[in-house]
Amino acid sequence: MKKWADPKRRHLEFNVCDKVLIKLIPQQFKAFRGMHKGLVRKYEGPYPVVAKVGKVSYRLDLPSTLKIYPVFHVSILRPYQEDEEDPSRGESSSTSSGNQII
Repeated sequence: MKKWADPKRRHLEFNVCDKVLIKLIPQQFKAFRGMHKGLVRKYEGPYPVVAKVGKVSYRLDLPSTLKIYPVFHVSILRPYQEDEEDPSRGESSSTSSGNQII
C-alpha cells in the first residue's frame, strides 16, 4: 500500500515569512458554499507564514474577513512563486484590497 501512496506525497517545509497559497475547500468558506466549484479559485493567497505548529501544520497571517482558523496542514499549502514581470498578477482580490470579489 505504501508504495502506491508515496509517489504522490510531497515533503514540504516552510520558513517564517514565506508566502504560501491555501487550497480552497468550498465547505470551509461561507461565501463559496452556494457557488459551483468551477467558479471558485483553487488556491487563495498569498499569505505569509507566521509560525510552525507541530510537525506538519503552519499558522498563517490571514485577513479577518476570511473568518477561519489560521492553522493549516502542509498538504493544503503550496509555495507561492511571484511573477517577476507583473508582481500583482498572482495575488487574489481578497489579499490585495481586503474585499473579496465574486
